[in-house]
Amino acid sequence: MDQKTKSLISNTSVYSIGNILIKLVAFILIPLYARKLLPDEYGIVAILELVELLGKSVLTFGLAQSILRFLTQYKKEKKEHDLIFSVYIFLFIVNTVFLGFLFKFPYTLVNHLLSVTPENVLYFRYILIVIFTGIIQGIFIVILQAEEKAVSFVLFTLLNFILLLGLNIYKVGYLNEGVQGIVESKTYVGLLSFIIVNIYLFKRFNPRFSISILKQCMDYGFPLIFVGISLTLLTLADRYFLKIFRDMSEVGIYSMTYKFGMIMNMVLITPFRQAFFPLMFRLSNEQDTTKLYRKYFTYFLFVGFLFFLGLSMFSIEILSVVTSPKYLGGYQIIPVITFAYLLFGLRIIFVHALATVKKTRIIAYSTFAGALLNIVLNILLIPNYGIMGAAIATLLSYLFITLTTFFPLQKIHPIPWDWSRIIKIVLIGFAVYLSSFLVKTKNFFLAVAFKSFLLLLFPTTLYFIHFFFERELEIIKKTLKKFMNQIK
Repeated sequence: MDQKTKSLISNTSVYSIGNILIKLVAFILIPLYARKLLPDEYGIVAILELVELLGKSVLTFGLAQSILRFLTQYKKEKKEHDLIFSVYIFLFIVNTVFLGFLFKFPYTLVNHLLSVTPENVLYFRYILIVIFTGIIQGIFIVILQAEEKAVSFVLFTLLNFILLLGLNIYKVGYLNEGVQGIVESKTYVGLLSFIIVNIYLFKRFNPRFSISILKQCMDYGFPLIFVGISLTLLTLADRYFLKIFRDMSEVGIYSMTYKFGMIMNMVLITPFRQAFFPLMFRLSNEQDTTKLYRKYFTYFLFVGFLFFLGLSMFSIEILSVVTSPKYLGGYQIIPVITFAYLLFGLRIIFVHALATVKKTRIIAYSTFAGALLNIVLNILLIPNYGIMGAAIATLLSYLFITLTTFFPLQKIHPIPWDWSRIIKIVLIGFAVYLSSFLVKTKNFFLAVAFKSFLLLLFPTTLYFIHFFFERELEIIKKTLKKFMNQIK
């Protein structure tokens, strides 16, 4: 295995640990929330998450990603201090003014999103604080990514993980504070992280401001604002339309089960993106990365299908163990959401290739059009099909943005994808998934045993139809041998 691939796998693995820690809180707390919160209360939490993620996406103005893009360049020019603090000062001032205004006058937005009650206004104000601290924290995170400091990233997220988990267990589980306990826990952890990040930034970098550097960052990052808005809408707008066309209980059921469809995003896609972008930006300055795109696409598709099969086939069993009966009906959306995220993960490679040739506007237009399509599909499908309509809208929207990124890339920068291996993965993968419906049993252990056999059948069948190259089989054998020796 070449050194570049080893580096990608290593950093992806470490970032995976960090990202799991960030999201694991939500999954560890699912049994607690399922028992302590009614579906309509969890629906309020979901709407507040929509506000939080949308705020963080919009109000960074794409500038955090510009640090990821330009930090290596400005380090060579001894201007990394100017880059970091030009972004920091701009974001701090603009968001202090804007979020401060919303904090003072929250009633109009709260009325549209939830309903104007003293409790909902309080929750909304807490989330505004979480947004502000999260934006500044985002500067720190992209610095770690740009410098490929995956271990530091994990240590920082571990601190957040421990604090957030402990506060939620105490405030929601022990004190029974419900929604207020959840938002207060986020706020306290956000404020502590804000203090730590500021100490780090001011200790390491000298405060400098450059209009020219800020302008360059905004020129690069501005199209990405629409990407951030669009991706947030693609992920969470369905909750808002479920609230409008159905009820808050359905928002809660959908949001709870949607999290399981997002496991692939948490464990595979986000860590892959965090490792892939810095590595490929560095290599694109040194060599032609076309062959690497081809290879990593095939590898990602293979691993992604393993995740898709595991989460989709075991959806009922997972929910029956982790949640309570009032949320079990949402199992049907997990395969749809999981496959949508598989498409999203594949798009990462297309997006990077376009960003390398400075065609970020294509990414922005594609994502924004996909978000608009998602809104239209939600309006059309949710009134009649409820949570399944929302899930299908998500899948079709992700398919649209993946294709509208792929085809322009092929015109600008043609890549000879390994179609024979891609087709094998897709055909065998769907054949295995459809086979899981052949045996229907209410026996939990029998169902798990049968589906486990099918999951193992996926890589086994690919092996017998000569999917793997000899060098790949040698690497797999060495890895398995090493693993077996370690557990003996």
